Amino acid sequence: MSQKKTVVRLNDRAASEERLLNAAEELFSKIGYDRATTREIAKKSDVNIALINRYFDGKQGLLIALLKRKMERFKIEQLSYPEEATVTKEAVSYCASKIHGVCQDLSFVKIIFVQLLVDPKFSKKFKEQLTFSQKVNPLFLERMEKFRKAGKLKSSRTTEEICEPLELYAFSCVLFKIIMDNEPKDVVLKNLKNFVEDYIYRFDADRHKS
Repeated sequence: MSQKKTVVRLNDRAASEERLLNAAEELFSKIGYDRATTREIAKKSDVNIALINRYFDGKQGLLIALLKRKMERFKIEQLSYPEEATVTKEAVSYCASKIHGVCQDLSFVKIIFVQLLVDPKFSKKFKEQLTFSQKVNPLFLERMEKFRKAGKLKSSRTTEEICEPLELYAFSCVLFKIIMDNEPKDVVLKNLKNFVEDYIYRFDADRHKS
């Protein structure tokens, strides 16, 4: 097979995969993961149903691929708020942006958590195929490093060690407060602000000036 034909086939596959992923995401969000069938996904995407198994190994594989795509976009995504003037304000804005971001895609996040809880096969695929090597957004770490170099972030810990608990707390707010307790977002954000301000106090040099 010529190189030109190979490139065309690869491009065709990439286009088909993209249409399948877009159709799956829309149907999962509208009618739920359990109710959405591969036949409906294939019809909506105008792609042969057999390609779902060939490219993704079924509906579970589609869900995993969707999550991978979102994670890849997250890695290159710009922070949704302007750079703040203090360590505390930067930390609060970052954690709040995580909550806002998840709430915009809450139906999909709920699908992932439910499948992890009820489907051992999905949970196994999730662990095998997904890695979370970057725990904190690198752009946020860059901003916090600037504070350190300016003498505004004081600690013997690394910047990442300081920021990881913020990431964990924001994640726990999503899981336990928003998804499991269905707590209003404004209440979650208020409590999050209080926690972050208390936590980051020890590292914020500006708040220790006399």
